Amino acid sequence: MNTRILIVDDDWICLQLLKRRLEKKGYEVLTARNEKEFWDQAFDPYADFALILVNICLNNRLGTDVYQCLLHFGMNEKIPVIFTTGLAEGNENWQILRDDDYSFVPKTVDLENLEEEIERMLQTNTLKNVA
Repeated sequence: MNTRILIVDDDWICLQLLKRRLEKKGYEVLTARNEKEFWDQAFDPYADFALILVNICLNNRLGTDVYQCLLHFGMNEKIPVIFTTGLAEGNENWQILRDDDYSFVPKTVDLENLEEEIERMLQTNTLKNVA
């Protein structure tokens, strides 16, 4: 089975662009366009996500708030998360907000850099699970 990634973004064009790009890299990609779809995907017993990409600005709520709410209700906290945002354009300080469990990446980031960050997060998570 391929590595499964969930992309959560209310921007349909961005969602489809990322989905196609990651599928070409061999990932299995599922998508959610809003809080309800994110909720449904997060609690799907067959989902088994290796990583989640979440836009910080979802329709009426912050993606970070939705994520925290899902964790509160029992979503697997061991799934690494990359938060994406258009608010960080031109700001390289986002790299300070990197961790083994989560990361922030500007939406305008080069797709190759995003792929590198995905690989870093997946590798780190794999190493943590082995240790």
